[in-house]
Amino acid sequence: MDNLFIGIIVAWACLGLGAYGLRLFRISANHVFEEAALSGALGFGLMAFIVFIVGSLKLLYPALMVTIVAGIFFLTLRLSGTLLAQAAKEALRGFRAAPLYFKLALGLSVVVAGFSLCGVLAPPTGQDELCYHLTQPKNYLRAHAIYEVPFSTNSLWPYLGEMLFTLGLLLKGPETAKFFHFFYYLLTILLVYSCALRHFGKKAARWASVFYALMPAAFMQASYAYIDHVLACYFLAAFYCVAEFLENRKYGWAALGGVFCGLCLSAKLIGLFSLPAILTIVLLDVFLKKNTKNILRGALIFGICAFLFGALFYVRSWALRGNPVFPFYPQFFGSHGWPDPTYVNAHGRGEGILDFFLLLWDTAIHPKWFGGEHVGICFLAFFPLSFFLVKLERRFFYTLAYLFVVTALWFVVDQNIRFFFGGLALAAVISGAAAAAVLDLPGSAFRRTAQTALLLFLAIQSAIGVYHFRREAALIFHGSKENYLLSRERTYAVARTINPMLSPNDVILSYGEIRGYYFDNRMVLDGDFDQFTHYSQKHYSSLERRNYFRSCGFTHVLMLDGAHSPSEVWPEENSIYFKSKAVIHADGMRYILYQIV
Repeated sequence: MDNLFIGIIVAWACLGLGAYGLRLFRISANHVFEEAALSGALGFGLMAFIVFIVGSLKLLYPALMVTIVAGIFFLTLRLSGTLLAQAAKEALRGFRAAPLYFKLALGLSVVVAGFSLCGVLAPPTGQDELCYHLTQPKNYLRAHAIYEVPFSTNSLWPYLGEMLFTLGLLLKGPETAKFFHFFYYLLTILLVYSCALRHFGKKAARWASVFYALMPAAFMQASYAYIDHVLACYFLAAFYCVAEFLENRKYGWAALGGVFCGLCLSAKLIGLFSLPAILTIVLLDVFLKKNTKNILRGALIFGICAFLFGALFYVRSWALRGNPVFPFYPQFFGSHGWPDPTYVNAHGRGEGILDFFLLLWDTAIHPKWFGGEHVGICFLAFFPLSFFLVKLERRFFYTLAYLFVVTALWFVVDQNIRFFFGGLALAAVISGAAAAAVLDLPGSAFRRTAQTALLLFLAIQSAIGVYHFRREAALIFHGSKENYLLSRERTYAVARTINPMLSPNDVILSYGEIRGYYFDNRMVLDGDFDQFTHYSQKHYSSLERRNYFRSCGFTHVLMLDGAHSPSEVWPEENSIYFKSKAVIHADGMRYILYQIV
């Protein structure tokens, strides 16, 4: 529980930091939830940049970061405390005024969030968090610095979320890092509520927030140290602010929208989708209103803020690798990247027009095609009804246009559902508006039937969450983290055996195993190493490879039996240069640790 306490302290500090920052934009929040959501999103983004600056100065030490976080916490304590008190009071008032069936839906949301939080407090087992979301921050902490990790494909990606994970690991441990992603899940729910409230009213806001909160993919991913809710939060925040600027032409909204767009770009490469989506709604506004007043000046302010908060990681990658989106799209950057010309779409049903328009059905009915995460059935049930039941005015068209552009780009690049949380947040806004309209249709019998069906949909999605997190919930109340990890994560058993055998300066070259978090020593993937050096095309004999590995700083090789890589040549005579040091069996897999001699 210490991880949770520290995570809450940091979140409280970020909320206060963001609330002070929000004052600089001189905008009027429509609602306390809106102010809390925008403040939290802004504060976490600023905290991530603080970690990056401290790390770039090679000062990543616990004492300094504790001092910074504590200073921000105490300086902003009164403001953040007041904001939270107002939000709690408003939540209680809204709960009392809500109809019974919505109270039941909200209760399901709270239960599922609690189970998801149990997943947060369990040790990390997700593939990507063990591969790089937590492994790279662990590398940073070893060096007390943010740096380009040698022979790493992903160390130059936009790493806004990973800066917060670095802070979590530094202050306490991986569970604190995971909590930050969970907190972004909560912020996104608040933003969905606020967006629906501004555009479609309170009833729509209630159901939109519940739809996103109870989307199985959302609450499952919230328990991992992933960055998908980070991206969704800034996708939605950027749209929200730009839409408000277009409505009232106040430059503060344009500036804040630029900041959030920049943070979106800094969260993940596909954050770039926000740029054409925002351009689309600006052009749509000009077309619908026939009014370009303040648009150019607002666009300039937006662009400057987006550049200041979004260019850092891309400029860094361009300076170090000659490619701002390394290692992708080398055909545009003088072959500075992998041989594959583009990012490969590894998920989804297909690439045709029909496949695009069947996405609503396919994502609900065939989740395995899209990475395995469920979006539930509420979007399928209510989103299409929005075209018949929701008033077709500017705000609806803004939301739909932004969603369409993001969906089209996601469809072309990679149809993994967790890369689409920003689009699903907007889909929740529209679906919430449709649900509110359905529940207001005349006829008491019809309304009771609709209420029952809606609660049934949400109960089914909630049951998925309870089932998914049953082991983690049991672990929190009674259980052993050691046994949990031994049964859920094979690399934990391997690392537990290998770690005592190595000295702090040893470096591992891994064949076949990409999960490196539980290893105390830095681990380099052979696939990445070969892409950087092309050693498999230059050094063929065992002696040549031994000498080359040693010259690059490697001391050990970890081999997963059955691993196949383009550079793998492992004849028996290698034993004179690569001495078998340990054989470990874990989860039906066989690992061999070789010492380079």
